[in-house]
Amino acid sequence: MDTRLYEAFVVLSEERHFSHAADILGVSQPIVSQRIKKLEAELGISLIIRTARPVALTRGGESVLPFAKQLLEAQYHSKRVSKFDPDSPIGTVRIGYAGASVNHLLPKMVGATRRIAPGIDLKLHPMVYAGRTQGLVLNGEFDLAFSRLPLTHPELTERIVEYERVIVAVPESHPLAAHDEVDISDLKDEPWILFPAQRGSALRDTGIRLAQSYGFTPRIAQEGPDSYAILSMVAAGLGVTITLSSVAHIQVSGVKFIELSGEPRYLVATLVNWPNPSPAAQIVLDAFEKHWPTPEQPDGRILAFDPKTSPFR
Repeated sequence: MDTRLYEAFVVLSEERHFSHAADILGVSQPIVSQRIKKLEAELGISLIIRTARPVALTRGGESVLPFAKQLLEAQYHSKRVSKFDPDSPIGTVRIGYAGASVNHLLPKMVGATRRIAPGIDLKLHPMVYAGRTQGLVLNGEFDLAFSRLPLTHPELTERIVEYERVIVAVPESHPLAAHDEVDISDLKDEPWILFPAQRGSALRDTGIRLAQSYGFTPRIAQEGPDSYAILSMVAAGLGVTITLSSVAHIQVSGVKFIELSGEPRYLVATLVNWPNPSPAAQIVLDAFEKHWPTPEQPDGRILAFDPKTSPFR
């Protein structure tokens, strides 16, 4: 079995373009085409629709793809076995996460896992908004994922990893920057900068529903894909934003972080997985919990938006 044929197919399925796949594989475009044709001949089916732009998979190609990926993963781990103690677990754990609010947690997870089981390969998938991660664990795309309360898929299990205080970020030149705390109603006439709609951002939902609980709908002037981009736009004077205490470590010149008045409000970061994870995923869970135990619930209000109720659970 020539695994290079399967590798060409998997890369092409991800890139959907022959020249891009060739660049990644470090070969010429005709070689990629030859490998795909040879694999099709060996399997006796057509794998791709060559006339589509970008390249598309046939139904047969869609069926073969997950097995091709498993084959390449098995080859990868077979080569790695000799590098570690025979008793050291070998495997891949796919982890979904989003943004700066969990960036400080990832080194803890990676470091703890490597000390206990260096043969486990952690695949980190960034920019997966909290509203989508539970579904991606449910369908098997991820083994573990950082999410937020509430748990909307009861088939899964979760563990609280952090309570993140909701705060405000304004330009340093803004009149509100002179205050130590502000009320949500103080932002009524301000342009807001939030995460994109339809991406499953719990923080965006929280900001909008907090505003609505004060009798207004925020005017969203800009959208940013991540906290870094949003804070940069705040620094440029394009608007204000609702953010989290765990993001306040980002040093963006020209931004002032301000507490919300009244009782503290929190979003709760969680780690979700199937109740019976793979042995490799269980090792990661145990290692992370040992080095990042479940925190005590702080005084204040826990905000957990549930689309089945309104506005907060």
